Amino acid sequence: MNILFVTHYTGLGGANIAMLNLIQQYKNRGIRAYVILPENGGVLKEKLEELSIEYAQIRMPWWICVDEEGNRQGIQKRIKNYLGNYRGALKISLWIRRWKIDVVHTNSTVVAAGMLAAEMTGCHHVWHLREDLSNYGWKFSLHESRVRKWFARSARVIVISKACEKVYEKYLNPEKTVLIYDGAQIADRKESPILEEGVFHILYLGGMSLSKGYEDVLKAATLLKRHTGRRFKLWMPGCKESDKVDKELERILVANKLEDYVVPLEYLDRKQLDQFRYGMNLFIMASSREMFGLVTAEAMMSGVPVIASDAGANSELIKDGENGFLYPYGDAEALAGTIQEVMNKDEKELAVIVEKARCEAQKKFSMENCAEKTIQVYREILRK
Repeated sequence: MNILFVTHYTGLGGANIAMLNLIQQYKNRGIRAYVILPENGGVLKEKLEELSIEYAQIRMPWWICVDEEGNRQGIQKRIKNYLGNYRGALKISLWIRRWKIDVVHTNSTVVAAGMLAAEMTGCHHVWHLREDLSNYGWKFSLHESRVRKWFARSARVIVISKACEKVYEKYLNPEKTVLIYDGAQIADRKESPILEEGVFHILYLGGMSLSKGYEDVLKAATLLKRHTGRRFKLWMPGCKESDKVDKELERILVANKLEDYVVPLEYLDRKQLDQFRYGMNLFIMASSREMFGLVTAEAMMSGVPVIASDAGANSELIKDGENGFLYPYGDAEALAGTIQEVMNKDEKELAVIVEKARCEAQKKFSMENCAEKTIQVYREILRK
C-alpha cells in the first residue's frame, strides 16, 4: 500500500508531528508513505530527509481566507487561490502516478489540491480535519455548498475529536466521517533536567497565542504568588519567539513581579521536550478551542498531572477529578485555585489520578491505536 500525505505548512507543529508519527508506524507495517509539502522547505523538509521519507515541494494555495476579506481585492485573491488549487493538483497528479499512490491523505483542513489531484488520477482521498479555522480568524473562501461538495468528494473524512466534528458538522456526511484521536508517543525517561528541589514545577506549552490561554496562565501565576506560600516555577517553552514577543512577555512579568516565578524558553525539539516534561509536577492546557491536544495526551502518558480548560476537546481527554482536573476557560482565579488544589493534594490520592490518566492515554491515544484505525480506513475504501 502506498500513501501520499499532503500538508499545508513546513514547521513541526502538532499536525506534522502527528503525520510523521503515522509514517513511522506505517514503515513498521510495510506501508510506504510519501509527502507533498509547500515550496518553502523549512524544518519539515530537514526532518523528512533525516527519516529517509521521499517528498516533493509544490505550491498549493490555501482554500481559506481571512474573515474580513470581503472587498474587491479579497474576492480577486479568492479566485486566484481557487484556480491555484487546480494548478497545484496537476503537479501533485504527476507524483501520484510516479509513486503509484493508492490513497491520498490530506493532513490539513486548509489545502484542497490533494483532493483535486486524487480525482484527476482516479485515486482514493482521505481528508484529515485538524484545525478550527475560527481560531485563526479564517473561513472557507468558497460558498458553503461548494465546501460541502468538496468534502463529499473524499472517500472518508477523519476528525480528531468530537469537538472537531462539531465545528465542521454542517459540511460533512456522517456516513463518511470517522473519529480517530491523534496518536501520542513519548521517549522513555533518560535525561530529565536537574530542577531545583523544593519547588513546584509547572509546564505550559502554547506560546504567546491568545487562543492558547497564555494570559490566563500568567494571571493565575500572579494570583498564586499572592495566595500560596509554596515556591513554584512556571516553565514556558516556545515563548521566546522574537524581540516583539520577548518584550511583551517581559512587560507582563515586570508589571506583575513574576520575574522569579516564570521561565520563558526557546522551542524544545521533541526529544528535549519529552525529557523536560518528566521533571514537571503539573501540566497546564489553557486553550480556548483545542481540537485534540497532543501535548495533553503526552503529559498524561508521562505521568504528569494535567489541568485543562473545559473548552474544545479538553473534556474528551480529561475527566475532572478522575484522570486530571478541569477549570472554566477564561477564569484565571479558578485556574489558580485548581493549581493550589493539586499542590495540596495528598500524594497517594494524586498518584491514583495520574496512574489512571497514564493508563487511559496509552489505551485510547497511543500511536499504535491511531495507526491501526487509520490503516483500517484505507483498507475499507480500497476494498470498495
